Amino acid sequence: MSTQKIPIRCMFCDTDSFKEGNCQKCRKNLLPSRPTKEKLKDFAIAFGIFFLIAAIAGIMSHYGLGRYRISHPSSWEQSIIISICGFVFILLPIAFWIAFGKDSKSDKFHRRAKRHLPNFPERALLDFTKAAEEAKNLDKHFDILKEKIRLLEKLGQKKKWQDCLHSFLNTINQKIQIKGSKADISLFLKRAQIHERLENIQEALSDYERIVTIKNVWNATKLEIEVINDAKNHIKKLQKKSI
Repeated sequence: MSTQKIPIRCMFCDTDSFKEGNCQKCRKNLLPSRPTKEKLKDFAIAFGIFFLIAAIAGIMSHYGLGRYRISHPSSWEQSIIISICGFVFILLPIAFWIAFGKDSKSDKFHRRAKRHLPNFPERALLDFTKAAEEAKNLDKHFDILKEKIRLLEKLGQKKKWQDCLHSFLNTINQKIQIKGSKADISLFLKRAQIHERLENIQEALSDYERIVTIKNVWNATKLEIEVINDAKNHIKKLQKKSI
């Protein structure tokens, strides 16, 4: 089906348009940023989390000053309040930036893809593709790709989702080749997951085993240890399959 025949539904008036730009009825952008209501909700959540952090930090800092509390019994409660307000004042701009910061093009296409899933899966596929292309980092690209593959599976388009994985596999191989011995274990994890999804058992096993041996657990971060443990579980599962 030609992309010109796949509609884009306006989120403001539910009119279907057939080209990017503005809605043919209400003239609003067909690729909008998050609605103000959603931004305010994000701001409230971020502010609530930061206020809790500020309150805990303020109380802990002043409970630690035991000598001051004993010598100034009437003013230390006020001091806690002032401290909490100070922390909130510092963290408030961060909460504002998180909620009202500019949406990336990838985020806009990703959000629109999910909105089109129920009624226009073909448009959702196009939007997932654009969202992945615009993604700033490999992790985000991979996460969006997995959503696209789930949709292709649902539509029974096996050849297309396999082609997607092969294409991303080439990207990862290039990254690993460029970085050489400094390649991050997350790259090997992604490659192993793709090989496993494509039922390349030996290649997947090889990468999972490399993850386990490439990193000294004593020097690993918490996230890397989780990756290593995950790889060990996959090795056990794949070894059973290969028997």
